Amino acid sequence: MATARDHEYLVSGALARWERARALAADGSNGRASHHYIRAQGMFLCYVSRVPRTPETVAVLYAFGNLGLESVRFHDRLGSARGALSSARMSLAAAHSADPTGGDPSRVGEVVGRADTRPVFQRVLGGRPGPPLSAQARIATAAAARVQLADLIGRYAARDELREPPWPIGSGGTVSWRRECRRWRRAVLPACAGLDRETEGRRMAAEGLRFHDELRALSPDYAYLLGSVRDLLPGIRRENRS
Repeated sequence: MATARDHEYLVSGALARWERARALAADGSNGRASHHYIRAQGMFLCYVSRVPRTPETVAVLYAFGNLGLESVRFHDRLGSARGALSSARMSLAAAHSADPTGGDPSRVGEVVGRADTRPVFQRVLGGRPGPPLSAQARIATAAAARVQLADLIGRYAARDELREPPWPIGSGGTVSWRRECRRWRRAVLPACAGLDRETEGRRMAAEGLRFHDELRALSPDYAYLLGSVRDLLPGIRRENRS
């Protein structure tokens, strides 16, 4: 039976393509950058689809979620709604799969306060060992993925009509690689299955804000973990109150 080590080349390749995508984007080679962002996501997906869930796999899912968030910002700047939405849904699936609360904001305090008996380290660009992967970081990425998707749905709801039924994350068992790619691009939280896009967007906003508020209550300086998604929070909060 294949092991995580047998598929490590996929993680290394994804990180290398991610780094290359950043460099190409900085040089203005947007078409090639987009290609590398998409290939990096595909390599991460190939890994997590083949390897049993372990703490090390969770670290890959966490990296996958953050790659997706970066790809969203890149494609959104280009005006590519399709690229941004596809990346946002893949990011949501990866971040939710790595979320130690299981998607329940009421468990943030319990999970963050739990002693970590087996620390796992982040997978970072450049091939260097990353810092320990904290529960706060994993939860923050799950929150950021929700906020990012809520923002996109608010602006591109008409462009987010899925051609196939949405895929509730974690459902459906093993499928072919082609079908696996397609369903990750139409991922929804299990609690959002059957909702229309507008209702899903409101739920994503509410949950993202709840996660944010729970983390902030525990650690006021945690917000740096959200990265650029921080800038979306005020607008999301206003919309959620209306």
